[in-house]
Amino acid sequence: KQWYQRRVRAVKGRLGAIKRWLFINVVIQFSSSLRGVYRIYDFIFREHGVDPTREDTDLARMYEDWNANVIAKVPSSNLLIFNVKDGWEPLCKFLDLPIPDQPFPSVNNKAEFDKRKEKFKKGMFIKFAVLSLTVSAIGVGAIGYVIMN
Repeated sequence: KQWYQRRVRAVKGRLGAIKRWLFINVVIQFSSSLRGVYRIYDFIFREHGVDPTREDTDLARMYEDWNANVIAKVPSSNLLIFNVKDGWEPLCKFLDLPIPDQPFPSVNNKAEFDKRKEKFKKGMFIKFAVLSLTVSAIGVGAIGYVIMN
């Protein structure tokens, strides 16, 4: 549920038509990892024929349909239906590996997600500021060149 709630906030709450255009056409140009994430989301949404920015898009149903499709197509001997709350044991048993002597990682909780989001925002602000200053400097230089000649 937490994953779904974060995605709903990220996709529906923050990406209106203009913001979505800016994200797709400007922001992801600065981050190869974001381009990859966008391509995955875009593929999944197109596969289901939905627009994630519409309020009536049922992302939970789409997620459940996707899982049902995977379960129907993948042989049970090759499929692990896994909940990270279950920890190492089912995963290691499925992979026929020993259980590690360390705790199962938990990096996708809300606090970690928020920390990564803030770090990303700061990095994007700096990149955007540098780009804006560069474009402005080129513009001022071009105007100066035209005036002087």
